[in-house]
Amino acid sequence: MEAYLGQTPRQQAVSPATPAANNQVMYSVQQQANQTINNQSAEQSKAEEDKKKTDDGTVFSEMQMSALMGFCGVSNWRDVPALYVHLRSIKDNFEARDIIREGMVEWQKENGIEIHKNIFLPEDLIKNIRAVKPNPTLVKGTSRVSDVEFTALVCLPLRPAEIEAKMFAEQAAASTEANRTKNEKEKQLKGESRDPPSNYWGVKLTVATTAALTSVCYGEKNRLYKNLMHLYEILTEDTVAQATLAFTPAYCRQITWAIIDDMKTYFGKRVMPEAFKKGFVVYPQTKLSDIFADIQFQREIARRTLPYSWRDTTGEELSGALGGLGGANGGTSKKKEGGGRGGSTAGSYDAFSMYPFGGQPQGQYVPPPPPPGPNPYQCPPVGTPLGHLHPKMRLFMTEYHKV
Repeated sequence: MEAYLGQTPRQQAVSPATPAANNQVMYSVQQQANQTINNQSAEQSKAEEDKKKTDDGTVFSEMQMSALMGFCGVSNWRDVPALYVHLRSIKDNFEARDIIREGMVEWQKENGIEIHKNIFLPEDLIKNIRAVKPNPTLVKGTSRVSDVEFTALVCLPLRPAEIEAKMFAEQAAASTEANRTKNEKEKQLKGESRDPPSNYWGVKLTVATTAALTSVCYGEKNRLYKNLMHLYEILTEDTVAQATLAFTPAYCRQITWAIIDDMKTYFGKRVMPEAFKKGFVVYPQTKLSDIFADIQFQREIARRTLPYSWRDTTGEELSGALGGLGGANGGTSKKKEGGGRGGSTAGSYDAFSMYPFGGQPQGQYVPPPPPPGPNPYQCPPVGTPLGHLHPKMRLFMTEYHKV
């Protein structure tokens, strides 16, 4: 027999220490431990289910709601586009894709603006839209972009055979989801790139399609949509539409990349819930207006992050405000993809240095020295062989002026 310590003498009770009493205590402790484990498992399962619902877009967390309102440029959840009301009631990504495409068609009818019909929105992009992750990595200022990010790249048209191949690839990927390796999964999440437009009409349709997709997914109150519509209005002006020859493939790539780079920056900024609670919200910013004057006057658009594969390494397509920018911008040349002019291997920053031509300011082009060797148009000394001369010059020298 023993007394319980920590009690006053009056409260100390005497209890027999019997095996039956010890067993009863051990049973109660075990029951409590099992109940704790069951509660933890239930909480973990509930957390996993909630995360799955937020990723599917059927339930939005507080963080997702604040980020979505920031992208839409609104301060009230009721002003968020109706698309997310429909996404809550469906789980199939293919059906969500059809809803987005239908919304773009309705936007085209209401505004009377032509858009690309043959675009393809990958399933991974739909997942990112539903999970409010238009820029899933939140990385800005890079030379890489893929079709799983919400940019103008996904608004570029594809051929029917390419769309069909991508549909089959998605179905095959869904059926082998559990059997894919790490490298295969990483390749899928990175997405693919697409060819940019190569003429004025392609740029105009791409801008309109991007505005339609932005309107459906994030409404028309945000600054990104307003700037896209302003850019479309500039492209439709007579002075710009009459200068279609100035929209070379390299220049079109510059415009397209400026839009993509701006959208990556815009969707790389997520508004936190505390900002709405405090009433001081800094919405994502867009700098697309910086290129309005450049496009209106067909001036070149220099972006440090322009991908090397989009640069003109031949030096034959570009001439403008930067004076023979040559290999710095745009281009799908199969020569070496260096960042510098004329196919050099300089970095992207060197391609847009302040004094790229031997200390000369931008806009003052200094032509390179003539190549070594005889000039076929220059009169040689008497007695020099005439084999290197131009045929017309040779005829002139031999027939009309005997040497």
